[in-house]
Amino acid sequence: MYIPLNYAIAFQEEQQRSLTEKLDELTRSANEVGSPLLTAREAHLRVGVLHIRDIIRRHADAIDYLEYMLRVQLIAAIGKEVRHTPLSFLTCN
Repeated sequence: MYIPLNYAIAFQEEQQRSLTEKLDELTRSANEVGSPLLTAREAHLRVGVLHIRDIIRRHADAIDYLEYMLRVQLIAAIGKEVRHTPLSFLTCN
């Protein structure tokens, strides 16, 4: 099963829209407050880094889930769990 291309494009567009909205909100807030502690540029950088971190975490979660599904299917197919031990390939005949 896959996500249709138009759904993927819609997800990407919404992600871009919401990120742009957040950055614009931060810029307005920074300009209104005029805080010397955190500039708009620093706030944008922080939001960008946190956004990338979230994407990486979700990607890792997706890969973990795929590995789990493959493992379950493999165990169901062969009827047992195969354990890997160091140098186990040398003992196979």
